[in-house]
Amino acid sequence: MADAQGILVFNERIKLVAGFANALAIGIIGIAVFKPIAEGLSASWLAVAGWGMIGLAIHVLSHYILGHLRSEMRHATLL
Repeated sequence: MADAQGILVFNERIKLVAGFANALAIGIIGIAVFKPIAEGLSASWLAVAGWGMIGLAIHVLSHYILGHLRSEMRHATLL
């Protein structure tokens, strides 16, 4: 039973880290989109594209992190 609970705890921690990375990505993409609007469209489009790509990369990283979830199916009978 301890092993099954350990897998559940591990998976929840992985989901928390992935959720944090995704929230960070959304914030960065939001800044990339709304900064030029707030500055009257005088912002450097290269900077906007750069921040947008950084946000997208962090979002992809969150999907990669979720790929490390462990299977709970073989331990379901232990609960």
